[in-house]
Amino acid sequence: MSERSARLRRIAIRAARIVALGLGIPFVLFAVIAMAFGDRFIFLPSRHPEGEWQARDHASIPVDEVEYTVSDGTRLVAWHSRPPNPRCTFLYFHGNAGNISHRLFVLESLASIGVATFGVDYRGYGKSGGSPSEKGILTDGEGSWGHLTVRIGERPERIVLFGKSLGGVPAIDLAAKVKCAGLIVQSSFTSIPDIASRAIPIFPFRWFMKSTMDNRKRIAQARCPVLVVHSRDDEIIPFEHGEKLHAAAPAPNWFAEFQGVGHNDLIEVRREEWLRDLDQFLTRIGLPRR
Repeated sequence: MSERSARLRRIAIRAARIVALGLGIPFVLFAVIAMAFGDRFIFLPSRHPEGEWQARDHASIPVDEVEYTVSDGTRLVAWHSRPPNPRCTFLYFHGNAGNISHRLFVLESLASIGVATFGVDYRGYGKSGGSPSEKGILTDGEGSWGHLTVRIGERPERIVLFGKSLGGVPAIDLAAKVKCAGLIVQSSFTSIPDIASRAIPIFPFRWFMKSTMDNRKRIAQARCPVLVVHSRDDEIIPFEHGEKLHAAAPAPNWFAEFQGVGHNDLIEVRREEWLRDLDQFLTRIGLPRR
């Protein structure tokens, strides 16, 4: 090998090492973030400012505060709305931020179509104990189902599981395990790695994240009719996630498409249309208004 060729080879090796180092540092950094801090980006709980928590005292319908303990000993607190002569009960799992006191409007809106709602605050949210995690919210879902069916005595065939955004995770998981009247999934995602990969497409988040929350795989095992609700203009969870969840769900299933509303204002802006779609779904699955 000539001296010139040897020199070029050394330069190429040095350049390759620099490139590898430049790529490797951010790769390792993203891996550490995904493994160590993933849950902190997923769960954004708030506790219970007393003024907000007292809102149920002024609700348009009776709303009870319910305390119960799930299988690992964590104490949860839920709000149970009780409109007169309800057609069914929604076991309601809210999104990743705030707490159940911020969803009073949802409970009151559902009551207008004859739906009672058992709205769960996951561990770490509102007045519930513990700290949130993927395993934890699945345990919370199972424990809430048990309390609603065994302690309160609601019949499974009159319970509809409802999951908004993050709430799709425990709702879909339960729908694969129990026999209930139906499942509604609103503005939810296919999986957490799919969401993370959208933000940084070149990084393989699914290799490192502790939480996967694979809703697309799990919804295929649902044992009940399914309604998927999603907006084309959802700025947080792309519309295609709703389409893929609908495509994966077993029949019978339906899709309610919205436009011109974002992730967090669908109910407030399109309340009447949203209630109409839910009302039609309940009638289709044998839960008409009384």
